[in-house]
Amino acid sequence: MNMRELPSDILHLVLQRSFIEQFGAGPTLKANLHLLAVCRRWRHIALSVVYGSVFVQYGERHILGGQQQPAEEEEEEEEPADVRCVTNLQLVAAAGCVQRVRRVVFDVNFLTSPFPGLAGVMRLMSGAAPVWLGARELEISMHAGFYPLGNEDAPSAGDCEADVRTAVDVLAAMMPQVRKLYFGGMSHSPVARELYGRLAGSYAGQLLVLGSRHSISVPRDVEFQQLTDARIEYDQKDGHRLPRIDPRQLRKLVLAGWPPNHSWATFAGGDGNSNGGSRAIRFPQLRTLDAVYYGEHSEDDVGHNNSDGQPWELHFPALQRLELKCARNTCALLEHAVLPSHLDTISIEVTAAALRAAPRLRLPSARYLVLNIQPGPTTGPGGFSAINRVLEDSYGSEEMVLAIHDYMVPVSPELITCMSLTRLWVSAPTGVDAMLDMVQRLPRLRSLKICHLVLDDVQSDISNPELDKGWPVAPFATSITRMSINRSRAEVSDEMLTSVVKYLLLRIPTMEKFAAIGATPAQIAEFVNVHGDQYPHLKKVRFEFFNR
Repeated sequence: MNMRELPSDILHLVLQRSFIEQFGAGPTLKANLHLLAVCRRWRHIALSVVYGSVFVQYGERHILGGQQQPAEEEEEEEEPADVRCVTNLQLVAAAGCVQRVRRVVFDVNFLTSPFPGLAGVMRLMSGAAPVWLGARELEISMHAGFYPLGNEDAPSAGDCEADVRTAVDVLAAMMPQVRKLYFGGMSHSPVARELYGRLAGSYAGQLLVLGSRHSISVPRDVEFQQLTDARIEYDQKDGHRLPRIDPRQLRKLVLAGWPPNHSWATFAGGDGNSNGGSRAIRFPQLRTLDAVYYGEHSEDDVGHNNSDGQPWELHFPALQRLELKCARNTCALLEHAVLPSHLDTISIEVTAAALRAAPRLRLPSARYLVLNIQPGPTTGPGGFSAINRVLEDSYGSEEMVLAIHDYMVPVSPELITCMSLTRLWVSAPTGVDAMLDMVQRLPRLRSLKICHLVLDDVQSDISNPELDKGWPVAPFATSITRMSINRSRAEVSDEMLTSVVKYLLLRIPTMEKFAAIGATPAQIAEFVNVHGDQYPHLKKVRFEFFNR
């Protein structure tokens, strides 16, 4: 099928893929305008692609001076001498395509106050069109230049309340149909946080997507009732609370750095769950939950207490993907979440102490299970019992990953009781004999990484005596295709590590990729050349060698 025979909807997707965007500020129109010149049919379909978004980059020249100059079709508006503005607004307006614009991107750079730049952006927008009824997506980034934090000239949120109110009113009136709102830029600017929060609040009744790269200050009387996708990053020291969100429509919730004064009650008001002392908060449509906790939190933990002092029960009946990172020694969310019987993906990054502190924790089965154990209190067999319990609950997963990043957690084959592991990462010092035992005891293991291989006191015979006698080497019954090893101490000779590599290569015929730090590449290459005809799998292995 040639391009002329493509249905219009398929051709539209092809042209969308051909659309080029420049560093997030706006399209590189010189290339994109060629889409309009191919034929009438292409022009009709490509108009909404090429003119579907407008951008304005506005800032002081000594901030933007070192950035890329505008392309020929991007206009540098005439502004005061100390201001530089790059935009495609006039081009879109001249083409009569204002009604086709669905996405608006502002990028304001400033030193002390963002409002002069924001006023310039709004002046340019209203000059091109007083109202942008078609705009459904608004992305605003305000960058506080290069001034140091705590600059006395930087205004506070209280000093700019009138400016914030004016800017919010003008933006909301100019683009009344916004459904997706994204905030970026300088996370430490209190004025930006206040402006972002007020603007989000003005769209609260209609927003479907809210994304912010940092905390936002939303008035407490505002509730987001239609949100399906919420993504907010928090600084746990800034004191901001989560905005009130009706959980009934949420399909994706991503919250990084949950604020220390957070309470799950912020989700309890949407369907009356908090009435009558109910202990349940339901997220009936939530498909993805991604939560990141940093450091210690306030005394009430992460707010798992309702008005009667009882812990909340958090129900996620439709959840498909759970991603959780917690740097604490306890994680109440794991204990109080009511999950469905099966998920597609579970990815948990916690300390072994957090798992041990949750004896009632039973994760559902999952198609993909990733368990990352982070540094924490010393973990003995009791900690490994908790790890094994979590792994065994998801017995039969297509992919089961255990990554132990805690250098102080000793790993021995007898401690790992789950035979369904497909990938294993061990950071603690691990002996050669223990490594060989893992290779042979875990039949589904496809990838193994040993970060600190101890080459002392090796009991196994790794000299490959069969080669000297011309006998065939007996392979291990394993599924490993990828392996990476790094010796524990630099004073151990490269010869010993090279011998281990040769031994593994001969006995793991399924090997596809092998990486080692400290082995001798020349000796391995010679070994493959000499024995590659007798053992053809050696020639198929991809090697990566690194110096210490």
